[in-house]
Amino acid sequence: MGEEVRELILMRHGKSDWNIASTDFHRPLKRRGINASKAIGRWLRHEQLLPTRVVSSPATRAILTAHLVCRGMKLDPAKVIIEDPSLYDASLNDLLAGLAKIDGEPQRVMLVGHNPGLEELLVYLLGGGAGRWRR
Repeated sequence: MGEEVRELILMRHGKSDWNIASTDFHRPLKRRGINASKAIGRWLRHEQLLPTRVVSSPATRAILTAHLVCRGMKLDPAKVIIEDPSLYDASLNDLLAGLAKIDGEPQRVMLVGHNPGLEELLVYLLGGGAGRWRR
């Protein structure tokens, strides 16, 4: 038998609000980020791209994005979202390690996090190599 195929959806958190005094970790979403998160959830549902697991950074803007996207997809966030503290301010290697920890049945995983890590992961997965992305 061949190796199991999994799909990965990479999602950067919605537009955050820099006008509110808060720490980076607790920075909230702007109204624009809230609306966009709901819209992308509806689009993913329409396109039948529903993840079986959503792994999110626990930062306020990322976890709220994950919840709003799930609601847009009509998925119960409590059943599909896993918060992974290692995804906050994650490097390429952190993200690869986090993905390697996902076991079980998820066929389609959505990763909700931050740049530059998600962009580094995308370039790496597209064959850009890890050497280009050193912090």
